[in-house]
Amino acid sequence: LPLIKYKNRNDWLNKINKWKNDYPFKYDKDNKNIYSQDVLVELNKQIKDKSNYLFTTGVGNHQMFAAQFIDFEYPKSLITSGSMGVMGFGLPAAIGVAIGNRNKTVIDIDGDGSFLMTLSDLKTACQYNLKNLKILILNNKTLGMVDIWEKLFYENRITATDNRYAPNFDDVAKSFGIKSLRCDEKSELSETINEFLNTEGPILCDISTIHTPCFPLVAPGKSLNDMYLWNSNIKIDNNSIPPS
Repeated sequence: LPLIKYKNRNDWLNKINKWKNDYPFKYDKDNKNIYSQDVLVELNKQIKDKSNYLFTTGVGNHQMFAAQFIDFEYPKSLITSGSMGVMGFGLPAAIGVAIGNRNKTVIDIDGDGSFLMTLSDLKTACQYNLKNLKILILNNKTLGMVDIWEKLFYENRITATDNRYAPNFDDVAKSFGIKSLRCDEKSELSETINEFLNTEGPILCDISTIHTPCFPLVAPGKSLNDMYLWNSNIKIDNNSIPPS
């Protein structure tokens, strides 16, 4: 087939690069608490050769964080549910990707809410002995994206977003006969990620994270040129955010 010739788009690309420089992805962080972004920054740092990795996600803030803080260097390396996103997509998608790509490591970057939807598929991961499958749960004990929207746009009317009564995913994985890790302390994050990456799968890693918004954020009915940025002057009622 002949090569497709594209028009020169230097002006547009330069504009995008300027935006990236002027408005980089930022987040609140400290020396004590684990933020979801911290986990992904550490994961991204420890993966030296992305050509050997494929990623899936569930649906929610963890999905947005993954797109922001993992450097995707190769096409078709992020398998995610866009548009009318389906919660629970991450694990079954990762299983399919792992079966179809036995020579690559597949990481499901998931949220506790999404993972709850399809965790029964751990049985399939175990049944097929998917040694190249890894499941990373960013566990803030809430449906993070929905909860933040309820606080910002729906007068703090909170409905069914509290996941504090979900099971211990570490124990759930073990009950399926799957290796598992757990991290609750920021000082242990780097070591935990290292062990996660260097342990043959299937393996699950449950990391307790702080519930935090994902910026930039577009309000319902608004356009892309009217978005909230990290430094936007917005107020979120944290009193109703469940403790991590």
